[in-house]
Amino acid sequence: MVKRKLVPLIGLVLAISVFSCDTNTTKEKKSETTITENVSETPVPNENKETEPEDIVDKITWDKDNKFSKNFQKKGGDRLIIEFENTGDIKNIHVKVTPEKTDGNIRISEIELPDGSTDGPFTDILNLKTSQKGIYKLTISESKMNGEPYEGAFIVQAEKK
Repeated sequence: MVKRKLVPLIGLVLAISVFSCDTNTTKEKKSETTITENVSETPVPNENKETEPEDIVDKITWDKDNKFSKNFQKKGGDRLIIEFENTGDIKNIHVKVTPEKTDGNIRISEIELPDGSTDGPFTDILNLKTSQKGIYKLTISESKMNGEPYEGAFIVQAEKK
C-alpha cells in the first residue's frame, strides 16, 4: 500500500523538477537572445594600431666627382632600397651609412646584383666590385638581432671608382 501512495508522489516530484529545469533553460536562452540582439555591428576602430613598415625606394644620382650623399629619415622597421645602374663605367663602389644617433642600429643589410643574386648582411660600410652591368639594389635597414628597430635620420654616402 505504501508503494501505491509513493508512485504518484515520485511522479509529481519528477514533473516539478523537469519543469523547473526547463524554465531555467528558457530564461537563459532569452537572456542570450537579448544579448546578441543588442550587439552593435559597427566595427570599433583600433586606435593603437601600429603602422606597417614600408619600403622607401630611391636612386643614386652621381655628382661630377662620382659621389652621392643624401639624408634619409625612417621609422622602425622601414627599409631603404637605393638603386644605381652600372653601364660599365663603375668598377668598384664604396658605400657608408651614418646614423644621426651614434649607437643607431642601422646597416647595409643586402645587395641585389643585376643577375638577381643577393649578398649580405653587411655592416655600415660596403666596398663592392661591380663587375656586372645593370641595376644594383642596396637595402638599408636595422639588424633584427641587434637591439631595437632604428628610428631617425641617417646619411648614405657612396663613391664610384
